[in-house]
This record gives sequence, C-alpha cells and structure tokens, in this order.
Amino acid sequence: MEKVTFSQEAAIEETDVLVVGGGTAGLASAISSARKGMKTTLVENSGNLGGMATIGLVGPFMTCFSSDGKDQIVKGIFDEVVRKMEKKGGAIHPANIPASSPYSSFHQIGHDHVTPFDPNVFKLVAFELCQEVGVNLKLYSRFLGTTAASSNGITGIQEAFIANKSGIQAIRAKRYIDCTGDGDVAAQSGVPMEKGRDMDKKMQPSSLFFRIGNVDSQKLITFVRKSFPVGKDEDGFLEIIKKGRIEMNYSVPHDRIGFYQTVRWDEWLINHTRMLGVDGTNVGDLTRAHMEGQRQVFEALEFMRRFIPGCENAEIIEVADQVGVRESRRIQGEYVLKVEDVYNCVPFDDCVVAAGFPVDIHDPAGSFGLFEPPRGHHYEIPYRCLLPLKVDNLLVAGRCVSATHEALGAIRVMPFCFGMGEAAGTAAALSLQDGVIPKKVDTKKLQKVLAEQGAYIPRISQ
Repeated sequence: MEKVTFSQEAAIEETDVLVVGGGTAGLASAISSARKGMKTTLVENSGNLGGMATIGLVGPFMTCFSSDGKDQIVKGIFDEVVRKMEKKGGAIHPANIPASSPYSSFHQIGHDHVTPFDPNVFKLVAFELCQEVGVNLKLYSRFLGTTAASSNGITGIQEAFIANKSGIQAIRAKRYIDCTGDGDVAAQSGVPMEKGRDMDKKMQPSSLFFRIGNVDSQKLITFVRKSFPVGKDEDGFLEIIKKGRIEMNYSVPHDRIGFYQTVRWDEWLINHTRMLGVDGTNVGDLTRAHMEGQRQVFEALEFMRRFIPGCENAEIIEVADQVGVRESRRIQGEYVLKVEDVYNCVPFDDCVVAAGFPVDIHDPAGSFGLFEPPRGHHYEIPYRCLLPLKVDNLLVAGRCVSATHEALGAIRVMPFCFGMGEAAGTAAALSLQDGVIPKKVDTKKLQKVLAEQGAYIPRISQ
C-alpha cells in the first residue's frame, strides 16, 4: 500500500492528568483525579459519557456484590452514580434486585444484585459529576497518538494528540490514563500488547444491544416462570430458537437470549445478536459488525414476535449506536491476572478492586460459551494490572488491563471498570502529590485513600 506523511503544527494545552476514553472507567478516573485537586482533562470520542452503558445500551450493570450475593463489594464512585440515578428515577439500587428476577434476565447464577438503569439519566449524572469537580471535558474528540520522552531512566508520554472540529491539538500531561477499552494510548506509546486466547488469538464475539417496548411483560414473565426450571435459565430459549431455525430459517448465531427488564415496566433490553470474528481495533471489522448487527436486530424482533409470548406487539425503541466489543487489546503489565487467580480467589497485597462476577466467555467460534463462578466470596484485581510495561507515566483502566483472555472474561464488566478507573485516577493524583511515578506509589496509602473515598478494599474496609 502506498503511504504518505501528514504533518501539522498543534497548539499545546497543559494539564496534570489526561484521561482518554469517557466510559465507566474513564468517568471514574477523571472524577477521582479531579477530587484530589488535579487539573484533569477527559477526552471522549462521542458526544456522551458512559461508554457502553450509554451509547452501547449495555445493561444492566452486572453484580457489584460478592459471589454469594451477601455483601456489596464495589462501592465508591460506582455506588454514588447509582444512587444519584436512583434519586432521579433512573435506576434501582442493586441491593433491591434478587437473582432470577426479570431485571437479571431470570438468571440465577452470577446475576444476584444487578443494577437496572436508564442510560439517558446516566448521561446526565455523568455530566453533573464532572462539572461539580471541574473536569475539563473534550467531547467529540478522537485520540490520534503520542510522542515519547526519556530522562533520568524514566520513559513516558510527552504529548497526546487529539482531533476534533477545532482541528488537531496536543495535550501535555504529567500523568496519562488509558480508558479507551482497546488500549489505544498504550499501543501507540509502545506498551507490549496481547489479543485473544492463546491457542488461536480469537476474541469473544461482539454484540449490538437493542431496547424493545410495548411488551406484555406479565405474559412474558409468566411464560418464563412456567417454562424454565430455576437454575436452567441459561438454556431456557434453546428449544424456541431451534423451532425458529426450522420454521423461519432464523440465522442469528446465538442460542440464548438475554431479556433484561428496564426501569420501565414494558421495556426490555435485549442481548442476543452475535458477530463472530470481529477485531475491535480494525475499522473494517467494526463496520461489518455494525451492519450485520443491525440486520440481526430486526430479524430477532421478527423472531420474538412470532415465538415468544408477550412479544407479539413488541417494537424497537432504540438500537445501540456502538457495537459492544467484549475483548480486544490487553496490556502487558507489572502483573498479569490469571483465571486461576479468579477461580481460587487469590488475595493480593496491592488489591484495588474486589469482584464477584463469574468468568463469562462468549465462545469466539460458536454460539455458547463458559460461565463459571469463583470458588469463594470474591476475587481481587491488583494495582499492578493497571501499570503497563515500558511507559512510566501511564496507567490503564477498564477491559484493556493486564489479564489473560480467560481472566478478562470476569473483570471486563462495568462495575469493576468503575472500580479500576477510580483506583487509576486516585493513583495518578497520589503519584503527583508524592513526586513518584505510578509504579512507585505506596499501595498501602492508595488502598487507605480508596477506602476513605468509599471504595471496598478487602482487609481494610469495614
């Protein structure tokens, strides 16, 4: 392919902390950094904050409780956001949502205490929180790349470049936090990256969420309760889908349907579409996935109207504006979280997030997958997973942290992204206050500060 070089001067804007990506991890990072007195800039490609929770329509928030459902273990900024939405009528607190409820798609295992929410209320709350603490928001701005600098044995990012309707700008920060989900900043800055599972590098399939209304919810709930044995909810729609494949040549390559009731009685979020072989860092794949997802949405609606009681008159209210990518790049960090750490609930001295959601891997090559809970109260995400190799003034939060393909299947859900983001933003601020690079931050001090902010830190929080 023929290549050409493009160059342009860019004015430099300075800040203490630059957060790239305004999803759940980026939102928490920016808020926590600004609350610690740092001049904080948050760059987001879309016109809204919240990432997959808003523009991706992904919901509800999966469990923030321990694996036995007894204790809430993700708190801090996550819980603050939920309670603010609840006051506006835009969420139901997870403490009030039991397993097997319509809000959890009737699932029992791993779905105790999910959080139904209205994505539009979330957008508003996110803006309000950022404005309250003085975050410098740059929406409609796409990250382009970085320049690097080295001195006194420390290698770091010198500037990050963004593009928007105002042109190309350079932002020079003291600390950078990559919350892009795809590790864009890390990859552009020379951090070694991983993709996919070890055997063939294939990644989990993508989905396009959609919301339906005009559902006879009582009829649907009654049908599910009568038809699906408790504990067998995951297989509940198998026979119906088989019937659809015969009678209408139904082609969506997924043999399960997630029906999640929203905060409105007759509206449900649907997690069903499945696009295989998608690399979330490849524009051709994303384009193909979105087009195919849109086709699958309308085929799924026809299928539901014909075969699922209560959905006879269902209508599409909204289709996500962004494809849901479950997995793409992962950084190589100071520690790589392993699936054994998750299953065996291994404690870490530098834990910054506790989690209880199962290992949830959608089969990269088929219609099923793996859904396996941990073997204890909770597992832990160590601070070292947020610290990339080779770049000393960068932290990473969200689904691109340092973990194996299998471990990522557990920690990629949004409550934990909130927790990782809050930890990263707080650590960035502490590193500047103490005059050290992020990997030299006193983790005991970091844990103490996080606990004081309301986060749950094992062996510290009461």
